[in-house]
Amino acid sequence: MLEALNGHLGEFVIVEHSELSTAILARLHPYIQLIDSAADPRLTLTSNVDKPPSLRRSVGQGWRLFSELGRSPILCLQLLRQGIRIDIDNCDGQLCVTPHIHHGWQLVALENDMRLFTGQKELRRAKALLNRANDYNANTEQLLLELSEIDMVCADLGLMLQDHTNNRPNEQLKQIASIDAQLQRKKQWLSQQYQQAMERNNWQYSANQPGCDESLYRKLEYYQLLSTPEMNAMVENLLLDEKNS
Repeated sequence: MLEALNGHLGEFVIVEHSELSTAILARLHPYIQLIDSAADPRLTLTSNVDKPPSLRRSVGQGWRLFSELGRSPILCLQLLRQGIRIDIDNCDGQLCVTPHIHHGWQLVALENDMRLFTGQKELRRAKALLNRANDYNANTEQLLLELSEIDMVCADLGLMLQDHTNNRPNEQLKQIASIDAQLQRKKQWLSQQYQQAMERNNWQYSANQPGCDESLYRKLEYYQLLSTPEMNAMVENLLLDEKNS
């Protein structure tokens, strides 16, 4: 999924458009399903978001579906799972393509798609990671996803530095090394956030507070001694039901 987000997830080209029929060629990734809203009533709900301007397309023209640069992959994938609605209407002999999304994803006309000409894919992805805002409320799953994404990008940058088959300019080598160092610092910060989220069970304690498992076990034993046998049996049954569920 992360590799797929580097490029476009869908490409649409208008191959025929007349008063009688309209044909659009769609190239999608295998895990993406294209559904006609007229055939599925669940997709007829209108969205309350502010729609971006429509694209006016004619025969031979098309558009691509991209995830926005600098956006969290978690947000993009959540929107993709919910479904991305794209309206296609007839506008004076042309087709007006209007997406019902305002962030996370965008439609880019084929002639305006400059992502293939803005440098190597590894550098584009690394810069997008650096420009992504830090999410201080991210959970452990989101932090692990970002850490794995940084590892993948750093591995690609390392291969670029070790590749001696191409004579890269010194300025580009310095840029790669600088981006890699910035990604390592961001990875260190994310690792600290993940460690705190895993170790700090209560925000009133510090993340480096030494563990006190022995005192907790002793306190639990005291509770068991002071409580009634019925209460202890009830607690055991609750734990057993939770384990079985």
